[in-house]
Amino acid sequence: MNIGIDIDGTIVNFSNKFTQHMARDKGIFILNNETMNWHTQYEEYEAEKTDECFELKFYPDAELNILKLSLNNRIHFITKRGTYSRDTVKQKIKDMTKIWQEKYFPYVKSLNFADKKEKFAIDKTIDIMIEDDAMNANAMAPYCHVLLLSRSWNREFKLEPNITVVEDWDEVNFVIEHREKFNV
Repeated sequence: MNIGIDIDGTIVNFSNKFTQHMARDKGIFILNNETMNWHTQYEEYEAEKTDECFELKFYPDAELNILKLSLNNRIHFITKRGTYSRDTVKQKIKDMTKIWQEKYFPYVKSLNFADKKEKFAIDKTIDIMIEDDAMNANAMAPYCHVLLLSRSWNREFKLEPNITVVEDWDEVNFVIEHREKFNV
């Protein structure tokens, strides 16, 4: 099976750094759907703090569960990193993400940068997507099953069918291992 996995907000916790940036510079103290749609501010953050994007902490058990999933599945990282960045920053982000992937996940051979993640589901490149953003999940749900990690910025969304909300990486692995039971 082909499993797509987002990076920021899914494998690593970018929200603390971005929240601090937004609070300091914009006076906004909580991450929600509104802040997640402020692409200009995120572009500024990526440009200012590119190196910081690669010092982010992993969510608990993300590394271990991705390794477990990779034993019987093909893993594809699919990220929007750099999508909203200036061209001068975009290539640096891609290069640094590749170095990060090779350091922490050398067994994952597929690293994809996309402004529209659903392309991978439409093309049948992936069967299941693990995502943290409800808008991306809703866009992909007509084409593949999505496991949506419960995050503060996606709790107000009406979700499309074919999306299963999960709390953490242990639950991601459990649902995939028992996918028949969960209609995944």
